Amino acid sequence: MNNFRNLINNGIRNYSTKTKIYELKTYNILPNNIQPFFELLGESKDSSTSSNRLGTWVTEMGSSNQVISLVEHQSLDDRQVNEWNSKFQSKASKLIEKQESLILREFPWAPFNKISDEKSAENKVWELRTYQSKPGKLGQWAIDFTAGFTERKKISEPVGVFYSEFGPLNTIVHLWPYKSFEDRFRIRDLALKNPIWVETVAKTTANLASMESKTIVPVKL
Repeated sequence: MNNFRNLINNGIRNYSTKTKIYELKTYNILPNNIQPFFELLGESKDSSTSSNRLGTWVTEMGSSNQVISLVEHQSLDDRQVNEWNSKFQSKASKLIEKQESLILREFPWAPFNKISDEKSAENKVWELRTYQSKPGKLGQWAIDFTAGFTERKKISEPVGVFYSEFGPLNTIVHLWPYKSFEDRFRIRDLALKNPIWVETVAKTTANLASMESKTIVPVKL
């Protein structure tokens, strides 16, 4: 067990030396400005940069008037070079009440699965789950989670499991796709009938300070 614990903890630290990062942007949009903001996001797409917007969603349950974007950057320096231009920021500021950015890295045992157009079209409902681990417990959470993750993936898989590099520290982010709300209920019921996963949930929860779930739906820009 000690060797396994060291492996998991070293995996987190070693992976943080890799350059690729993910940025989870959350925009609180002023009332009646969702569609203009989508149009502005579409205009801001720039294929000449090495940053890649992986997906955009709008909240359905959990929060209102929120737009969420997941962006891949080849490095933090790349993010700085390709930050949205002042023209976009000037226009966006008139539509946004508040915005937050969380810089993430993927766990080595849950590499990001590309969100294809087909996957986005097939899965109408997505769940963004955010956990705050207790200080110093992220490594233990990873040990406990990976013990049951293989069983959970037999039912359905997240497109990514991440931990925070900048922003609120000790933050864990999951992004799960579902075909519908009923599909989500069905899958979660199946998962909670698996004793290995039930034990995993109990152990991981003990190392968490808070949990939040948002239901989000994909937006094609």
